[in-house]
Amino acid sequence: MTAEDGRRSASVPIAVPAVAAVLSALGTVALVVGGASASGPRFVLLRLPAVIAAAWLAGRAARHQTDWRARRPWTLVAASIAGFALVDIVHLAGGAAFMPWLAPWPVAAAVAAVLLLPPAVSRLADRLSHALDVGLMTSAAAMVFFQLLLRPAFDGINVVLAAVCAPATVALTAAAASLLLRLPKDRRRLTYQLLALGYLLLAVAIGTVAVPGEHPAIAQVGFAGYMALVAAAGFFELELAPAIVPHRELVVLRPPGRWWQAAVGTGAIVLVLGAWTGGPGGTILASGAAMLLATTAFRLRRAGTELARLRRERAMLAQDARFRTLVEQSADLIFVVDATGMLTFASPSVREGLGYRSAQLLGMPVLDFVHPEDAAEAGSRLRECLAGSRPVRGRWRMRRSDQSYIHVEAVCANLNGDEHVRGLVLTVRDVSERTALEAQLTHRAFHDPLTGLANRALFEDRVQHALARRRGELGRLGVLFVDLDHFKQVNDQYGHAAGDALLRAAAQRLVGGLRAFDTAARLGGDEFAVLIDDVSRQDEVMQVAERIIRAFAAPFAFDGHEMSTSASIGVAMAAVGQSADDLLRSADLAMYLAKKRGGGQAVLFEPAMFTAATTRQELQRDLRYALERGELSLVYQPIHALDTRAMIGAEALLRWVHPTRGPIAPSEFVPLAEEAGLMVDIGHWVIRTACFDLQTWRSRRPVPLPLRVWINLSSRQLPEACLYDQLAQAIAESGISPDAIVLELTERMLLQHKDRVAPLMERLKSLGIALAIDDFGTGDSSLGHLHRLPIDILKIDRTFVDAIASDEHASTLARTVVSLGELMSFDIVAEGIESQEQAERLLALGCHAGQGYLFGMPMTAGELPAFAERYGGSFSVV
Repeated sequence: MTAEDGRRSASVPIAVPAVAAVLSALGTVALVVGGASASGPRFVLLRLPAVIAAAWLAGRAARHQTDWRARRPWTLVAASIAGFALVDIVHLAGGAAFMPWLAPWPVAAAVAAVLLLPPAVSRLADRLSHALDVGLMTSAAAMVFFQLLLRPAFDGINVVLAAVCAPATVALTAAAASLLLRLPKDRRRLTYQLLALGYLLLAVAIGTVAVPGEHPAIAQVGFAGYMALVAAAGFFELELAPAIVPHRELVVLRPPGRWWQAAVGTGAIVLVLGAWTGGPGGTILASGAAMLLATTAFRLRRAGTELARLRRERAMLAQDARFRTLVEQSADLIFVVDATGMLTFASPSVREGLGYRSAQLLGMPVLDFVHPEDAAEAGSRLRECLAGSRPVRGRWRMRRSDQSYIHVEAVCANLNGDEHVRGLVLTVRDVSERTALEAQLTHRAFHDPLTGLANRALFEDRVQHALARRRGELGRLGVLFVDLDHFKQVNDQYGHAAGDALLRAAAQRLVGGLRAFDTAARLGGDEFAVLIDDVSRQDEVMQVAERIIRAFAAPFAFDGHEMSTSASIGVAMAAVGQSADDLLRSADLAMYLAKKRGGGQAVLFEPAMFTAATTRQELQRDLRYALERGELSLVYQPIHALDTRAMIGAEALLRWVHPTRGPIAPSEFVPLAEEAGLMVDIGHWVIRTACFDLQTWRSRRPVPLPLRVWINLSSRQLPEACLYDQLAQAIAESGISPDAIVLELTERMLLQHKDRVAPLMERLKSLGIALAIDDFGTGDSSLGHLHRLPIDILKIDRTFVDAIASDEHASTLARTVVSLGELMSFDIVAEGIESQEQAERLLALGCHAGQGYLFGMPMTAGELPAFAERYGGSFSVV
């Protein structure tokens, strides 16, 4: 047998008493219609099945309820029916005198049952409105009952019975009205309607008891109908509402407007009929009308108040709906957390943001979804929010359903005092992309984009922190300043792409020679730095420097080319009171000395270097004003023919007399001028001054000096496009013949600017001047490269001349240079001749001109003519 069959078979015995009650009521009605007397035991016996059925079904409905609060009203209904049965028994037994005392108790039980039936009216404002509505309906019903039944027989009413029956009638009518105004919206609606109709029949039956005439027949019909309707209500309660909703979960129902309108309309009709027909009981009718009008007035006032409240509630509901829609559509994650940290609400956006359903998160600790490393910080922020009233912000990581983490920014607001929230509201926004961008920007701000190494700012910060940690442990921290040798030549020869590739490869080799916790940085250009921390001896730092030098010894490959370079390294150990800038500057000074010594080596900083560097900086600063202060001057070293000893020219040499330090050697201040970018202006001044001095010698009266002036060019002047214009301007202004000027360049300069030097030398040659290679034999230029240049003169370096008289090997090298010059049609001039033997040996080798202390010391332009007069004849170097 199926569950449906079992339910149907169980319904059969329940339906039997309900049918019996209905048939009993119909039988009573048939007796009345048939004209039978309404008094006597027949009616009591005929409706007995209805009484038994109603009592049994009401009791069964009470036992069927699962909640004791829902069980109470049906128990009272059953008790009320049993009470009425007791009244009938007493009446048949001749106890009419006890009727006024027994009848009110069943009525009271019936009324109490209605008041306990759900839904309950919980709010005070709703209770008042409900009472007014019940009063309106009761007043209207009482006026109709009085006008139709009681008023025609008003003079014959039993006053004693009326005093008992009138309150019971009013109470039952009010109970029925209250029940109709609280009809539930579920399947119990039919049950409640049957009970209300039964109560109204019972009210009519009791109300007609005190009226003489045939009204007892109406009473019998009313009692029978009441029992039948209660039995039917019990039956439908068992059949249609097997599970009563607990009383505490029922909502408050508002009174429907049609009941109020029907009551007012009925009252108005009764007033009109009562005034029209006249008769006894006018005072009672007028009192009822006054009560109806007063109740109506109060209800209208309450209606206005309720309307305003409903409008406010509707506005609040609309606002809640808007906020709910905003919350549901918001991309931000919104959580409500109680005081214990448990989630009580999660917006639908958590599905998209974290991959969870909202229901999954409810009742879970919010910190369970925070990264373990951030849980302490997040918990601190939540406690701070709970303790205060201002919003608290925080950033942490939250776990997604796939166990990955996102970076979030959270704003916590304390809404514990809001009855609608009762918790902390967390508004969480996914900032993972922004965090990644910030990390990228931070990395770019503190790292070199080309090599990926730390930049200067990050390096200095780490050095400063290392110094702070090592305070009191000096000597355990070192800094290397690394500079690539000949890097500019790589850029010039292979291009900047090759230079960048070299820097990246150099960075890799640099890091490869370090420990894991050392810091390497690119400071800019071809300059690198290394922080060596936590060392026990100075030797360990020097060993790191030596490893780097060895690593850079192997050639670098790029695009099929091999690029050779080396590293000059300055090493500085931490000293007392040093800052990061001081330590880095010390390493830089040591690196400069390493470069000055030829590069490819490491030099440890010593305090004396700082003094030298300070002096160097002061000289460089003073050199900027030396030209305009007239501190620079030219001296000239004579150049003579080796066979006739006649003076044929003079080399212009730059001199600087410092106002406080005295004469400064050219080897000391010329490199400073080149580094400071001053040699272009100084070189222009040298060319112009030498041309005017030469013109003075050549135009001397009465004996002119047909000499040539030899002018040295700086490496800074050679790539300048203005060199040609400066030389042409000096020749034009001085009026000197261009063939009287010889420009000297070194092999290193030619190699450094080989891509641009040939066109420039061709332009210079077009002016008519001569070009000479100074210090020939000490550089590394190729013969093919020299052959393509418009060179006129080779000057043999003094290193070959010094040992030419005593060293056969030096004599052979000098002979080779002279032979090379003759082969390439160059004129040869020897430098640094200090003895007669050197002059004779050079002359024997085929060198026809020279300069040196053998012939004379450098002298001023004014001293040179007197010196030249001591030598006769002239020699022209073609």
